[in-house]
Amino acid sequence: MKKRLAVQFYGHLRTYEKTYESLFKHIVKINEKDGWEVDFFIYTYDKFEHDMKTWHNHNPTLKNRIVLKSDEENLQRIFRPKALKIAHLNKNEHGMLKSIDEGNKLRQAYEKTHHFRYDLIFYTRFDLLYVSDLRINTYLDIYQNHPEFKHFGLDYKFYLACHGQFKRLPVADPRYFLETLCFFANFNASYINGCNEGVKILIDYTFNRDYFMQREDFIVGFGSDIKQKYEALQKECQSLKNLGSKENLKALKAKNLELKIKKKQIALKELARPQFLLAQNESTCFAVKQHLSYKLGQAMIECSKSFFGYICLPYVLYYIKSTHKKENLETTQQFLDYEEAQSIKNHLSYKLGQGLLQRTRGGGGGELCEIM
Repeated sequence: MKKRLAVQFYGHLRTYEKTYESLFKHIVKINEKDGWEVDFFIYTYDKFEHDMKTWHNHNPTLKNRIVLKSDEENLQRIFRPKALKIAHLNKNEHGMLKSIDEGNKLRQAYEKTHHFRYDLIFYTRFDLLYVSDLRINTYLDIYQNHPEFKHFGLDYKFYLACHGQFKRLPVADPRYFLETLCFFANFNASYINGCNEGVKILIDYTFNRDYFMQREDFIVGFGSDIKQKYEALQKECQSLKNLGSKENLKALKAKNLELKIKKKQIALKELARPQFLLAQNESTCFAVKQHLSYKLGQAMIECSKSFFGYICLPYVLYYIKSTHKKENLETTQQFLDYEEAQSIKNHLSYKLGQGLLQRTRGGGGGELCEIM
């Protein structure tokens, strides 16, 4: 019997037109493949953005945009929600809390009418852009099968919280979860930071790494996880340089080599993890550059530029190969850059990677380490 997931939106529509494809790709379809049946519930407001004073002014034109009949029809076409309500938000009302509560009522009414309950509810905003797959079963299986967690089980009210701990502040306080903008719950939940019910479980799906906030003209924090790691490594390197005693020379050399390897891995992370920009959905060049051949070849070229690059090369190639995900991106002739994309396959980077893969696959073992 299939498990049932309700995706329940809260808040204003904001930039949903730029984000809904990422939701379907990384959450809806990926969990449908794992046997989940997914339905949508929408409770939102008659303006795209609230007009109260905020700490930012990132959606200036959306504040004056009214939700039209055509917008409602677009929501019906995209999500085919089991229930949809567009309401007016009064000046002194808290839009987020109200929409969560009213969305719960919509879903509960549907459950009552059809005599069942959803196994999980995924509470999310319209302006979240997802760039990594979020598989529910990954986390549920831990509580069913892992020897250290299966005795806990999940026969109680719980949250599975996507979060931003340590992204903005160097503390993780269980009484307040930073940037928990989307979360799962197995009960009629409220916003996680205002609810005293349920066990709150943090999962390895974090803000500014796996999901971002899409503003009107830019993506908040895109790439910030890479920058933070670089800054931490730079500080560590500087502290090592300041030590400088003969007794620590060997340890310093080993540590510096380790740091250089880490830096190279971080620098090449963008080759291993696809970038997500809306225009890339219509780019054949982008699709070709996600091929493993191109990623490996590009890494080989980058690493060949320095002595330490050669040392790092086996680690980098292994990292790219082990984290590579096949992308079903279109490379059809209807896209304007189709011819340019085909020429990329003749670039040195693509040829190098292709040659490496052919050699390892045909060398009697198929492992990248064989060629090292």
